[in-house]
Amino acid sequence: MDQLTSYPSPVGKLTLAARDGALIGLWIEGQKYFGNGLSGERRENSSEPVLDAAKDWLSRYFAGEKPSPDELPLCPMGSSFRQGVWELLRQIPYGELATYGSLARQMAEKMHRPGLAGQAIGGAVGHNPISIIIPCHRVVGSDGSLTGYAGGLEAKVKLLQNEGVDLSRLRLLHIGQNRGWAPVFFYGGKPLAGQARQSLPVMLWGAVDASERRHPPLGTGRCRLFA
Repeated sequence: MDQLTSYPSPVGKLTLAARDGALIGLWIEGQKYFGNGLSGERRENSSEPVLDAAKDWLSRYFAGEKPSPDELPLCPMGSSFRQGVWELLRQIPYGELATYGSLARQMAEKMHRPGLAGQAIGGAVGHNPISIIIPCHRVVGSDGSLTGYAGGLEAKVKLLQNEGVDLSRLRLLHIGQNRGWAPVFFYGGKPLAGQARQSLPVMLWGAVDASERRHPPLGTGRCRLFA
């Protein structure tokens, strides 16, 4: 039987799941693949020791401490390939970033292969069932872009900010829907597109409602300014 509990966090309600004394899931409310791997038998609001330990881990993390994933018994469910990618994610240090390309090279080396497609790595990262603790939010595009995040781009930004990551280093965001919001670059109060946004040394970025397909001026309408 799977044991479940919830935790209120700065990135929204978190659902934690345990089985046989190990943590098997941690999902942000509304994220993709929510609950993947759970069995049919579940007990809500459990006080399983590993769940209490995970909540303490999260409290320390959001308070600015640097707890290690190795402090908890983790048992994410997935193929051997995904398990290998998730193990690499656990090795990304607090406050640092890795790229999909670097993960692909490391996995190819482990598998004694000449190379791996980035899509395979992206699929494994996106299906990580233990968000935050297995830090898939620390993975960015090879061009420095804040790419999609199963828990939502806004949550990814908040997690990186919590770790003190210098977001000014991330000079490019992909336009695309993510939980109803699309990241957009602004300069001089106007949205940028194409090569123009790559040539500026300093940029501000926000997000607008992707369903409306419009770009309100900074600080007005439904624009959210992250930095």
